[in-house]
Amino acid sequence: MDRSSKYEITKEVKETWMLSMFYLPRPDSKVIESMFSLIQFYEKEQNPMYVLIPTSVVHTYCRNAGDCKNDYVVMNIVKYLEEIVIANLPKDLNDRKIYEKLMVAMKGIGNIGMVSSLLRKNLEAIIVDESYPDDVKVQAIQLFRKTNCDETRDFFMDIYQNFTQSVEVRITSYIQVMKCPTYLTIKDIKEFLKPEKVNQVGSFVWSFLTNLL
Repeated sequence: MDRSSKYEITKEVKETWMLSMFYLPRPDSKVIESMFSLIQFYEKEQNPMYVLIPTSVVHTYCRNAGDCKNDYVVMNIVKYLEEIVIANLPKDLNDRKIYEKLMVAMKGIGNIGMVSSLLRKNLEAIIVDESYPDDVKVQAIQLFRKTNCDETRDFFMDIYQNFTQSVEVRITSYIQVMKCPTYLTIKDIKEFLKPEKVNQVGSFVWSFLTNLL
């Protein structure tokens, strides 16, 4: 019997330990350094929790710190994940490993809530590109859920009003717009309900506004 097997950590123990980190109330800089190591470990384990949980911890850290734009470790994590996204966007998304790697990296960036101008341009390009599947576009839109919505409101307003986009992409864009609506935004949306051609989108927006009121 291999004596080392007695000390081997089981998959269940690893996952329980990872899940426990999700509830850390005030992670410090040393914890964030450990999170970066875990994120990189995803390449070996191929388990999304090695990206999703650590990036949620990073978000908690940045929320407590107030601003992480000058935090070396955090910015390296963001850069690392962004490079994965940018490198895999042009590749064959029918390849399951590439697809999963791309989606997990986008979800991780969305968890942190920080997006560089370069990645933003790349994501906006694929959202308007008809060759990309809707689930990738939706994930690209949701990546912005914790960012400054004032910076992207006009772009997502255009996507919402674009009849050539799918129902799911338009509705997801609308939800992003409504994270920080202005009076003019609401007015424009109300006016746009009149020429709306897709019942699913129109019904969703009408219900959303009714509940908001």
